[in-house]
Amino acid sequence: MSYRPISLLLTLGKLMEKLMTQRLNYHLSTTKQSSSRQFGFREGRSIDQALDELMKQVDKCRGQKNHTAIISIDIQGAFDNLTHKSIDEKLTENNCPCNINSMFSNLLKDKKVIIPTNDGVAQHIKTRGCPQGSRSGPALWNLVADEALN
Repeated sequence: MSYRPISLLLTLGKLMEKLMTQRLNYHLSTTKQSSSRQFGFREGRSIDQALDELMKQVDKCRGQKNHTAIISIDIQGAFDNLTHKSIDEKLTENNCPCNINSMFSNLLKDKKVIIPTNDGVAQHIKTRGCPQGSRSGPALWNLVADEALN
């Protein structure tokens, strides 16, 4: 059995997280560090565009009488298994401004899962995963996953 904890965040915290995510995306796009092949969770990009690009490649290969193979990967539990360490490393590698880097580090630091049990309260420190429904989860996933696309 698997559980995905939810994160309760005040409205002001959600607003702050949204602003942090916008700043991260702005930094990555202006420094051209976002892969042009990333369509998921990107503003102005959609599955329709991804399929259009795919079909252009297939048509190009057909025109050249080449074989085409398509591999589709669905990473189960992607957001749950994204380590905080890999996020920190990617923020540093992408030369994110110190304020963005430290704000995301602080957002992920000292996260705990607290579960009431018959024997009392059980606590577990989280070192991986983005909070369910977070504004930053998709952007942080793209940050780490971009390496595979490049």
